[in-house]
Amino acid sequence: MAEADWLVQAALAVGAERGFPPLAVPVVDVAGEVISLRPDDGGMPMTSRIAVAKRRTALIALKPSGQIDLPGGMVDSIQQPFRRWPEMLPPR
Repeated sequence: MAEADWLVQAALAVGAERGFPPLAVPVVDVAGEVISLRPDDGGMPMTSRIAVAKRRTALIALKPSGQIDLPGGMVDSIQQPFRRWPEMLPPR
């Protein structure tokens, strides 16, 4: 479990360093069950579900999840609200 948590923290740090939108990083076992999952602060609610589904797809395909392509429409529909997210929040 400690190794899974370390992987999640490392992936979130790399994502922040590279300027990615808020991520959700899951680690799954060989059966596809989630061992560790942490969404970044400010992420969209569906980010965690999509991340787990992508990780399970990578497991079945025996490929790293970075090589799993999401359909373009899906990516756009996820990223578009994120781009407007700050505008949708009430002012502080």
